[in-house]
Amino acid sequence: GTAEWAQVERGLIQRATLLERLAGDIYGPQRLVRDGHLPAAVIAGSPFFARKMMGQRPDRGHFIQVYAADLARGPRGQWRVLQDRVRIASGIGYALENREALSRVAGNLQAESRVRRLADFFSRMRDGMAARCDRERPRIALLTPGRFNQTYAEQAHLARYLGLSLVEGRDLSVIDDRLYVGTIAGPKRVDSVWRWINTTSLDPLAFDARSQLGVANLFDAWAMGGVELANWPGVEVLESPALGAFMPRLCEVLMGEQPILPNVATWWCGQAAESATVAGRLDELALVPAFGQPVEGLATRQPGAGDALDPGERAALLEALQRRPMDYCGQEIVHLS
Repeated sequence: GTAEWAQVERGLIQRATLLERLAGDIYGPQRLVRDGHLPAAVIAGSPFFARKMMGQRPDRGHFIQVYAADLARGPRGQWRVLQDRVRIASGIGYALENREALSRVAGNLQAESRVRRLADFFSRMRDGMAARCDRERPRIALLTPGRFNQTYAEQAHLARYLGLSLVEGRDLSVIDDRLYVGTIAGPKRVDSVWRWINTTSLDPLAFDARSQLGVANLFDAWAMGGVELANWPGVEVLESPALGAFMPRLCEVLMGEQPILPNVATWWCGQAAESATVAGRLDELALVPAFGQPVEGLATRQPGAGDALDPGERAALLEALQRRPMDYCGQEIVHLS
């Protein structure tokens, strides 16, 4: 119903604002670490923390221009945030595709029911990407890892609907601190890039030299103001499950509010008391890698229920947890409606 959607909307705006302020502190003064609200290891331990971004701040606009969240409803009807998505906002394209399919099937039913249209959201999102560009009619590109990526169909659908150029790194080049895409009519300037690849893959000269997805000198072109990037490089650090353990406290510190949409209860094992709690309640909790990367004792990046382990797996996991506790988080097992 409308009232419930309004609450979800307020909760998502609050959550996006919180993450925006958190990104500003992580890549800025780091007061949260200095004042003891956030352990430094939660930031520096993430493989997505981009040290080159320290001290970089947007002159205008935001660190996060596109934010998505995985939501779930609990047995008593309450909403929870299962995961924040600031690296790749997968799901936006599926929402658009589902709405288009429904409109073909349902005819005028949506209009008669006064269902809110999605077009305004996509228009605002595109305008937000264009607002920071210096040209009246900027060219915006969606940077894709390529057609073998699992969300490529979604990326192509979004690019077509929004009128964006769908490009790969090999289609782009940097000339005189500006980004260009090769066309049959010659190189055309690209003013803004909506990236669907990791920060580490953006520029082999600035980040990971092994990357074959990015564009050489893209970071320098961005730093000189020759191209805009959405979202900002390095914001993926906000997706770490370890950070979720501190979100309720950070919401109070940064915004003076209680979370409208709480996330899944999380214990980061990098702290002695929390590590002991997780080890003692292993049968009641799910274990997940603290920074989204595979770790010893957990076969996948997805949460694994402790009570599903056989004795050998349990012993190996507890040994690994004792040896490197900062690599693990315990999470409540979410029961959905």
